[in-house]
Amino acid sequence: MPTHVGIGKSNNRSAFKAGEAAATVALEKMGQAMPHFVFLFTTTGYNQEELLQGVRSIIKACPLSGCSAEGIITSDGSDEGSHAVSVTAIWSDTISFQPILVEGVSRNIESVAMRLFQKCTEGMADARLLMLLPDWLTTNCTHLLSALDAVGFPSTVSVVGGAAGDMLQFNRTYQYHQGGVYSDSLSAVLIGGKCTAEIEVSHGCTPVGIAHKITQSNGGNVQQMDNRPIWDIFKQYLGKTTDNFDAYDLRYLYLGEILPEKNRPEKNSYIIRVPLKLDKEKGSMFFPGDLVQGGHVQLMRQDAQIVEAAALSCAQKIVSRRPGQDPAIVFQFDCAGRGRLLMGEQTTEALVEPLQRAFPGKPPWVGFHSYGEIAPVQNKNLFHNATVVLCSLYEQISP
Repeated sequence: MPTHVGIGKSNNRSAFKAGEAAATVALEKMGQAMPHFVFLFTTTGYNQEELLQGVRSIIKACPLSGCSAEGIITSDGSDEGSHAVSVTAIWSDTISFQPILVEGVSRNIESVAMRLFQKCTEGMADARLLMLLPDWLTTNCTHLLSALDAVGFPSTVSVVGGAAGDMLQFNRTYQYHQGGVYSDSLSAVLIGGKCTAEIEVSHGCTPVGIAHKITQSNGGNVQQMDNRPIWDIFKQYLGKTTDNFDAYDLRYLYLGEILPEKNRPEKNSYIIRVPLKLDKEKGSMFFPGDLVQGGHVQLMRQDAQIVEAAALSCAQKIVSRRPGQDPAIVFQFDCAGRGRLLMGEQTTEALVEPLQRAFPGKPPWVGFHSYGEIAPVQNKNLFHNATVVLCSLYEQISP
């Protein structure tokens, strides 16, 4: 097969040794002298610069991109430990990978979108996919995707990815580009050549109660629904008598933004928004991704069994569209709130292994638990919460 992929993982607590070990295993499994491209995903218990130096000691000057994560996903499953790193080495004469970095994403999102678009133009002629790995803590990902549309990013290029994480600390995330470690930045990879991508996204949430109208909001800060403090409504559904709001609440109750009809598929007609912060004094809540004043939403309850079934369905749909074909690689971007927080120690058994088994050829598998996912719905690129995004990359090989 023209594309060779090797994935290495390490839990060594020494940053340099972990990077060195994961890269060494990746190259051995790849079966070629040196890769054309490397993905790096890791949790944040490491010294980030030393970790990258360890990877670089093995892959030398090979192009590289990646980001930090709440947890990593590989062919071995999910690992949300403080010290876990994956290195994916790819050699291919059919698929191209162009690493891109845009710094200062917190300053002006329109400028970020334009700079990203300009950096993509070099490989745009045969581009099939743009993978985004943004710093969620400083990037309004909803605005970024809208701004990309506004500058004329071609609809023929699908946009997927996941926002960088930091083990639910919400303090600082990291983006990797070539030999550097960055924050407040956007790592991206433009993927092209003789390839196609199959993408599926699902959340596993079901609507609860009646639809509500956002009557007061400012971006992701929502003050009122139906002219009532939003927290009063959430408390009613959560059965709370106090103003305590913790991670356990985040496992179950979200908002579902109702999609416009033109972007609404037969099922999965909601974009999930997860509340991350409560202002007790004002009764307002913060959600990553905008919730527009005047928009309609539904409270959504997450159920572990429905999450499992919906995720497996994503894999099955992709396989059914490509009977008899093995992907070169599968990327899994899965929400941080769907891992250990929801599944306990059964994340691998519930959300990774069943999906992998759906692909008969056991393709290379890599990804991470993210602070938000990016994937198209009905040809519109959207920012999601509490979802899984599967992106399966297939080669187009001439006979």
